[in-house]
Amino acid sequence: MTAILENVYRKLAVEKYQFTESEFSVQYLGKSSSYFAYLKCTGKQVSVDALWKLFGKLNTEYQLCSSAIDRTDHEFRKQMLVDWADLYQKLSKDVFTELCQRSRVV
Repeated sequence: MTAILENVYRKLAVEKYQFTESEFSVQYLGKSSSYFAYLKCTGKQVSVDALWKLFGKLNTEYQLCSSAIDRTDHEFRKQMLVDWADLYQKLSKDVFTELCQRSRVV
């Protein structure tokens, strides 16, 4: 399994209350609820399809947070949205780098 998934999941789990590997598999990878556990157990590589879905989901989350920043006047919420947007943007860049590296190997 590639380290990218473990890194993304760990960082999202810190930000999202009671975020499970099953939710990550379904919501972020577009796979069955046991997909992430399967990869960890077998050591297999994440599919390119799942990486593209992860990239898309992280970009969508980034856009949602970014657009919400301008719609709130509450300073704490605004800072929280800025932090989340930064996290989603960084993680999506990491996933895109992984996708680029994968395309060079083929």
